[in-house]
Amino acid sequence: MRFLSMGVFVAGCVTSTVAAPDAIHGLATIPVSKAAQLHVTLSWSAPSGGAVAYELRYSAGGPLVEAGWEAATAVPGLPSPAAAGTTQSFTIVGLKPGTSYWWAIKSKDATAGWSAISNSPLGATAKYEGYGYRTVGGGEKPIHHVTTLADSGPGSLRDAVSIGNRYVVFDVGGTITLATRLDLRGAAKSFLTIDGSTAPSPGITIAQASPLDDGVRIGDIDNVILTHLRLVGSFDFDSKPTELGDAMSTNSTSASTFVSNLVWDHLTVRNAGDSAVDLWDRVQDFTMSYCFITRNLHPMTTGGYGPSARQTLHHNLWANNGERHPQLIGRHTDFEYVNNVVYQWGYDPNPTRGYAKGAYGVRIRNNSPGPGDVDANIVNNLFLPVRRPDQALVYGAGKGPDVQEENGPATCRKQGTVYPDSRMGELWVAGNVFPRENCDEYSTIAAARSTPVGARVVADPASNLKTTVLPAVGTQYRRPDEQSLIDAVRMHGGRELVGRQR
Repeated sequence: MRFLSMGVFVAGCVTSTVAAPDAIHGLATIPVSKAAQLHVTLSWSAPSGGAVAYELRYSAGGPLVEAGWEAATAVPGLPSPAAAGTTQSFTIVGLKPGTSYWWAIKSKDATAGWSAISNSPLGATAKYEGYGYRTVGGGEKPIHHVTTLADSGPGSLRDAVSIGNRYVVFDVGGTITLATRLDLRGAAKSFLTIDGSTAPSPGITIAQASPLDDGVRIGDIDNVILTHLRLVGSFDFDSKPTELGDAMSTNSTSASTFVSNLVWDHLTVRNAGDSAVDLWDRVQDFTMSYCFITRNLHPMTTGGYGPSARQTLHHNLWANNGERHPQLIGRHTDFEYVNNVVYQWGYDPNPTRGYAKGAYGVRIRNNSPGPGDVDANIVNNLFLPVRRPDQALVYGAGKGPDVQEENGPATCRKQGTVYPDSRMGELWVAGNVFPRENCDEYSTIAAARSTPVGARVVADPASNLKTTVLPAVGTQYRRPDEQSLIDAVRMHGGRELVGRQR
């Protein structure tokens, strides 16, 4: 049906009515190419009837009808109508993860005659897996555009994150070089999404003009999402082998404050010294997923002087780092390490320095600072050694029966055995592929720790991770050396993966 636009008076007469554009009946959702937790893509066929503009709206309360049109949320930035019958599409950004949205569209002609409302399909965003699944970040908050690669000033990233309640997108691509730390601390900066997937090629890299004690620091804050960014420190195994130029860490300022509801997704983090992606002190309800952590001396320590709770690290690639993939210290309740690929821990292109001799993959401590005990599920991970295959997973200060921290068995016990007399916390270790030389891999409990339904990760067998993890990790635009390293991981053991980057 076509609606008629109102006539106008000319010299005491009413002009003839003009037909408004046809309604769009084929509005549909199609798969998004990236950041499915934050974006929805719609397609439709351009209507006949002389349409010159569109208006798109959405509701989270159910299908849209004419009576509810004005109350629904309008989406800016739509394309102009194409020739009638042309298929058009548009990606909506700035949404909340794991949320159902209903969509509808209208078109108007040059006389401001509006079509009838379209059909109203459901188009939901995906949820983040893991304990950060409730994080909404800056979803449905005002969209703020980064328009310059300058370190500061109007349109800069630093200006964009000066307050919270924002969804940050990028109109530019390239490198933002920080002169000072990018500070994401304080409750006033809560409810923030930094969506690097919106940047054009070559994406967004956050680098450092000189070595910083954390290029990005997050603390005392709730609901933050960082996705599709590259963070680069100042450390280099070849030319700058000192612990300088940390990339990112959390650090709350008091025992009464936490970092809560935090997601790090599809990040590439490289060339950091003592801290690439540290979770230091009181981090809860956290997910780190599909990240590529490479060429860092100490990728991650999680824990510190206060208890941490509900952290999930899943489907990440840790490659060519020193040690700490991660290291866990202090009290951890409900830590989950699922479907990670850990390749060549103890990396050092100059092994005469001796660093590689003491390196490990993942280490779980039961020591100070803070109360001890880590309660964790370590499930379906793939450990691919080049050096130190005996230290893929380590309990206590070092492998084997560490009496002070671990009180372990007199001899190595392999995955699948339970040793309840250990001083370690509740550890469930199952489905992992370890080097045969690895020593510490027993469980201390007879079954996996319970995980709430919403926080569960859909886990792949460890033998499949070259297929499910490697094509997808990191920011959307890989550098040549990053792709070469992923190819090397893919070929480790002679089993080549045929796949594409997601």
